[in-house]
Amino acid sequence: MYQSFQEIIDIEKETGKSFWEIVRDNDCREMEITPEDAFQRMQAMYQAMGEADASYDPELTSASGLVGGDGEKLAAARATGAELVLVERPPDEGEGLEEILQQIKERLT
Repeated sequence: MYQSFQEIIDIEKETGKSFWEIVRDNDCREMEITPEDAFQRMQAMYQAMGEADASYDPELTSASGLVGGDGEKLAAARATGAELVLVERPPDEGEGLEEILQQIKERLT
């Protein structure tokens, strides 16, 4: 398994192999499968990603409304040039809302 895209790019330069060949060869070693089997797996994953993209419904959310719609939010943010910031919830230590908001403000500055 590779730790970064840069690692694969470096291997491309060293070997002259294309990106997908390097990934395929690694899959063959890790899963002990043939290059043909690895390529078929790659094709199946690519097709599944294409189908998921084609069937994406930005209005679809969970029953609670707490899960889903992030793809639409991300697209809207990109369209406006907004910079996204991931805010992780602090560990729950019994603080109230004001204390948590203060912690978030401190981490962002």
